[in-house]
Amino acid sequence: MYLLVALTIVSVFQPTITVLAASDDGAPIIDVERAVMIGEAGMVLITDIITLQGSLGRELATNGFWTGFPEQYVNEHRQFDVWKDEKWQSLTFEEVSKENFTGYSTRVPETLLPSEDLIKIRASYMGIDWVFQAVPVFGTTFPLYPALEYNISSAILHVELPPGADYASMSPIVNFTKYTEEGIYMLDYESDNISSYNTESVLISYTPTPWDEYLLEGLSMEHHVTINSNTLRVEDSYSLKNGGTYIFDYHVILPLGASDVEARDRVGPLTVEYEELADNATYVSVNVIPRSTWMYLDLWKPTISYSLDKDDYLVKAEGSNTAVYTVPGYPFYIRDLSVVFTLPRGGEYISAQPAPVSTEKTGSRTEVVFNLGSSIPY
Repeated sequence: MYLLVALTIVSVFQPTITVLAASDDGAPIIDVERAVMIGEAGMVLITDIITLQGSLGRELATNGFWTGFPEQYVNEHRQFDVWKDEKWQSLTFEEVSKENFTGYSTRVPETLLPSEDLIKIRASYMGIDWVFQAVPVFGTTFPLYPALEYNISSAILHVELPPGADYASMSPIVNFTKYTEEGIYMLDYESDNISSYNTESVLISYTPTPWDEYLLEGLSMEHHVTINSNTLRVEDSYSLKNGGTYIFDYHVILPLGASDVEARDRVGPLTVEYEELADNATYVSVNVIPRSTWMYLDLWKPTISYSLDKDDYLVKAEGSNTAVYTVPGYPFYIRDLSVVFTLPRGGEYISAQPAPVSTEKTGSRTEVVFNLGSSIPY
């Protein structure tokens, strides 16, 4: 993901429908569509679209609707929306756990109820540690259906592997329809008469692309940019957890034009090896050698620094003191991303968008600090 930071300084250097009805015994009838998108770096996105129909559906929507997962599936982010006036509108929710399940209760206020008897609710989740590595494949396990308080009448499941990944196997065998569309491997499945609080799951294994190398989680990261007269000196300080197999050398993609690449840990300098690339390459590739083998679940805290041409990456708006810098994306989820700018000597901070969390002047230089929160893989 790319984020834009605009600095103003003075310097001496210038869906498918789901239906809820009532059965003969008064219990609701629910149809569900679930989409599972397996992304690079082990990120999994799940979207459920649930449509409530008729008077019972309206009552359920306004009084409270519960859905969730078996408790072993932990999601980092979740969101609930209702479809009204030709757009999705956000709903409030609260976490309500039940025995062996983590779930959420949401309700549709009267102001967001559509005029017709068809109510569509969308539940969206993101998991960052649902994928594991078993060389040479990655694998992920996920529930086939959402856990609901009522039986599901019918369900449609759609799964997408990461771009360029190849399907390997599944367990248990589920009668998926498998196909490829625009380089993405897809699997579809339909079922009916699914019990409430269902826990059925499937394990799908796939061969990742060469560039989808690691299963890393960024606990925190600081991206520090020092603005000099002609160059930018960038330092990325990582706190990374290895969720995959052991790593002997860490492959890093840097912006085009990156030079003078150095790496260190708390002990001292680390070896950096450049990779030879084609003349038309749009990036710089290096390998950083950890001091010891980076094992499964181990934390590693390196700092990787490099130089960039200032005019290429700090774009100044014509006729103003505002410069725009694009924070690069990273191939892993980051829980806490901060960005620090050290302004040129004599430079004075005026304003920025987004707003910084702090500014501090030390001698002739000023540091401007931004907290960008979490960041998904690019």
